[in-house]
Amino acid sequence: MMLGCLLVPCLLLSPVQVLSQDVPEIVDLLAGSWEGEGELLGRPGDFSMTWDAREGGFLRLSFRNGWTADDGTVTPVLAAEAVYHLRGDSGLGVWMDSRPQQLTLQAELTDSSMVVLWTAAAETGRTEYVVRGDMAHVIDVVFVDGVERPFAEASYRRR
Repeated sequence: MMLGCLLVPCLLLSPVQVLSQDVPEIVDLLAGSWEGEGELLGRPGDFSMTWDAREGGFLRLSFRNGWTADDGTVTPVLAAEAVYHLRGDSGLGVWMDSRPQQLTLQAELTDSSMVVLWTAAAETGRTEYVVRGDMAHVIDVVFVDGVERPFAEASYRRR
């Protein structure tokens, strides 16, 4: 167990340009830093995400969002880190955020999209990432009594 605790920080800190196994093109399309605008919990939102491919089939996401006031100031809402292990067109991962909450992630990848089903003790949901050129569109939904309820949607530009 201690070895696993020591390896995770190394994976998070050692950037590698390419994953060591064949994965859909979406991984290359997502790589890099993105800034987005959209709606967060019914209010104007500001979003950023950075994706890094790592050696051994790992993919790391650093994420943050916040509410945008009329004067342009941003009030932080959530910061998170996620690590995926990818094999072909699927992957498993873990998300940890500032609420604090830990989510288990299951990803399905195509050449232009990544759909992630996430589960925590008190919630389940789905996040969809779709990339077209230098634009990415992300939709987040939570499942409440079997019904999808969108809580965030953003359009991102590559930084």
